[in-house]
Amino acid sequence: DPQYADDIHPTRSSTSYSYWYLFNFDPNFDAAYEPENWKIVVNNENFRQSIYWGLDRVKSKLVMEPDNPESIFFNTITPPEFVSINGVDYTQMGKLAEYTDLGADWKDEAKALEYKNAAIAELTAAGATLPVKILMPYNSSSSSWAEECVVVEQQLETLLGTDYIDIIVEAGPSSGFLKEVRRSGKYAFMKCNWGPDYADPNTYTDPFYDSTYNWPEKATEYNDENGKSIYYTLVENARAITDDLTARYEAYTEAEAFLINNAMIIPFGYGTGGYPASRLNPFES
Repeated sequence: DPQYADDIHPTRSSTSYSYWYLFNFDPNFDAAYEPENWKIVVNNENFRQSIYWGLDRVKSKLVMEPDNPESIFFNTITPPEFVSINGVDYTQMGKLAEYTDLGADWKDEAKALEYKNAAIAELTAAGATLPVKILMPYNSSSSSWAEECVVVEQQLETLLGTDYIDIIVEAGPSSGFLKEVRRSGKYAFMKCNWGPDYADPNTYTDPFYDSTYNWPEKATEYNDENGKSIYYTLVENARAITDDLTARYEAYTEAEAFLINNAMIIPFGYGTGGYPASRLNPFES
């Protein structure tokens, strides 16, 4: 419609928020969803890796951005173009460069099934019950989030099998969602986000260091001989470097890559997409 054509624009991605899917290591949901079983399962790396490599992120993003979903992806916790040093973007430094270079479609079905088979053997030996109930809530005020959860459920259950996982999509409250669901640990697997408070990679450690997101310090397989979280130590090492910005940033890439490499988190990119109606030209704002 010529009358409105100039007022429809693609959403411009911004670094205001970063989104990821999280595994909760401190489940506090109802007994019907088998939290004790989830504690066994979530501490199995092969299980987490099967979800990590099996999740079709592009298909999931189509709900939000049907025309160009690849444009709203990045494969790290910290967004690209957030901070850089000597012309090198933080997400291209140290251990993060290999994830950035994977591109949007990193799904690997063969690898996911390989991890699944390894997980089944280990989980059975550990006394876990299959299929694993995976409580995945969403904020009911967001229609696109509800649709995305359905896509994730169908895609993962089709690939990995309903004899292995049973993803339970549940509507959370439209108000007070963070307090009631995320901060209370009433989820097994869920999309979460974070926005930066200042221009330093340390701001993107806040959701995972002594916080109420997914409690990685309770992932016992990643604690040292003294029972301290290895991730915490990596963060503290990075924070201690105050006289060499390059070394500081590279140390933070080690901490961030630790969460990704061990499938404690699945990066999901930006949370914006689609075409809003606005008289603002996004290239001039």
